[in-house]
Amino acid sequence: MKVKAILMAALMALPVRGAAFMDLDSQPKSMFFAGRCMAPVLLREEISTKDLKQVPDAAAFPHLFGERGTVWHGDDPSLLLVKLDAGAFCGINVFDEELEDVEAFMSYWLDREDSPFEFTERKETDETVTLIYDGFCDDCGFNVHARALYLKADKFTVYRVYATTPEKAG
Repeated sequence: MKVKAILMAALMALPVRGAAFMDLDSQPKSMFFAGRCMAPVLLREEISTKDLKQVPDAAAFPHLFGERGTVWHGDDPSLLLVKLDAGAFCGINVFDEELEDVEAFMSYWLDREDSPFEFTERKETDETVTLIYDGFCDDCGFNVHARALYLKADKFTVYRVYATTPEKAG
């Protein structure tokens, strides 16, 4: 079962051939989301912070939303990797995005034939838009979840990917 999960995670981190958003494959945002977050969460492996710099605790605090964890950045200061201490939980925070870009990004990486994620809900208020994806990874044996919270006024997006153990496996 571990071999199938590894293959599935590797396939999901690969670009889609002929996709209209080919530039998404090489964006640092995709490398952080698909490579550093989604694949390790699906594989239940450690989130890699290799070649990244840790954000000081005081500056990281608002990006953790009250959770315990660490925040990291690479060369692009508008992109942050968020690694929470609570299990298989990873995310990225992105500054200066348009809502259309957020929707296209989530669709590109999660609405795929090989994806265990399914779009489940879109919530919108005057201040925010939340995109919710959930699913069950048959090859992995656990539930998978992805969220994008877009703050309209700030053009700031909080992306999260995490896994939970099914109750029946308890």
